[in-house]
Amino acid sequence: MSEPKRVGRRTFLNYAIAVVATGVIVGAATYFAVPKGEVTVTAPGTTVTTTVTTTVTGTPTTPPTTSPTTSPTTTSIKPVTLAYLSESGPEPELVAETFKWYNQAFPGVPITFKPDICDRTVSRQKYMGVITEKRNDYQLYWCWVQWTRWFVAHDALEPLENILPSNLLNKFKSALPKWIIKFIEIDGKTYNLPIYYNSLCLFYRKDLFEDPKEKENFKAKYGYELRPPRTWKEWVDVAKFFTRPDKELWGTTVDGKAWAFFYNEFIYGNVGKVDYVDVKNKTTTINSPYFVQLFETLAELAKVSPPGWEEGDWFTFGDPMFAQGKLAMWHNWWYPWPTFQDPGKSKVAGKVGVAPTPTIDESTIPNPAASGGGVAVFKFATEEQKMAAREYLTWLLSDPIQEKMALTGALFLPSRVDILQKPTVSSLLQAQPFLELGEKLGWPLQNLDTLEYEAFWVDASTEAFMKVVKGEMKAKEALDWYAEYIVKTLREHAP
Repeated sequence: MSEPKRVGRRTFLNYAIAVVATGVIVGAATYFAVPKGEVTVTAPGTTVTTTVTTTVTGTPTTPPTTSPTTSPTTTSIKPVTLAYLSESGPEPELVAETFKWYNQAFPGVPITFKPDICDRTVSRQKYMGVITEKRNDYQLYWCWVQWTRWFVAHDALEPLENILPSNLLNKFKSALPKWIIKFIEIDGKTYNLPIYYNSLCLFYRKDLFEDPKEKENFKAKYGYELRPPRTWKEWVDVAKFFTRPDKELWGTTVDGKAWAFFYNEFIYGNVGKVDYVDVKNKTTTINSPYFVQLFETLAELAKVSPPGWEEGDWFTFGDPMFAQGKLAMWHNWWYPWPTFQDPGKSKVAGKVGVAPTPTIDESTIPNPAASGGGVAVFKFATEEQKMAAREYLTWLLSDPIQEKMALTGALFLPSRVDILQKPTVSSLLQAQPFLELGEKLGWPLQNLDTLEYEAFWVDASTEAFMKVVKGEMKAKEALDWYAEYIVKTLREHAP
């Protein structure tokens, strides 16, 4: 896998225009209820830009018990503003919530935090302007682990070795899953502080799959044992079997909205280790037999999806349908697990199983992408702002604050292994099935070369898919069209 290439100002601006309908990225705008008294999040799909300013002056005071018992690293910091850019969603918004915690813990430290939380499209436009013009509009940035190398390649992030004490940074990194390190550490320097990670899976109703009568009827109809589907064919069979509209039960649902389809069932669910685009040579394998069969499979699943699926996404359709007990299976990112397990929010609490993403055949290892996000520092910040970032980040990485963040339920999964293993956190999140799943699949991340251009391809993916669903094109014909579109955008925008 080659390093992502730098692009010029023209490509930046063209790309910013192209992202109008990309919506939210995987894991970023995950929406689920969090415990009362903790963090309030913005519903995904909305465009919200907020600026909250809190100015404090004086000297640090004794923090509450939820904060570290030591003061920040420096008491002589000058009054300074730290602006934070992020897209909406509970994980990046939780970071913004910690600004309040910090001010409450250290009311005498003269740091003004200004979080700018907005839709992903708007966030992209803003950071592209910052990078292109090298402006100091923001100092802190919510950065996806899989995007870190792209930002470094465009000379946008400050090495965290220049910000944090080496012992603190090394301790933090030593507690991270090993697979994350290669995406945040480039040429011996660290550029991101991940606070959570996740991947994709198949949620299923154990009460249905383990019911003796259902198992008997399924075997009589299909000739094999009922189980969480491992192959695309089994996925279709099981979905058809459990689709009973008269009982308000459907086997599964497919995302109809472009961003949800692209980042779930279509690309991110299946290309964790597949280089489906060669940016350098401007070619694609998106119309290969593998993807043709995937398109055919998803079209079959669409036929048995609930009414309204065409406008559905993870948050507004699939998640609530599964939580209400109206889906036998639901393929999605891990984030809704705490909601599905909460009797106050889910009718299937205690009845949910977790299985790998189905794949083309049993000899093929499931191939979903992994994701994660954390805090990075723009290199355009002033020295005073970098000193303030050191103050805040030193506090943020402390054990009490990392545990407090995990206990909000907004991070699934918390990035630090030692925090996840704490009894308070492990009992709340019950994450073992997901850890085992991730280790089994090897935590694949998608080809970094393609990330820069995916925004061009999102809407066209569902345009091609709907042509198949409506019978206007065969899967191969639709993907040939889509492949031509991808190549066209690469020729126009890739170096």
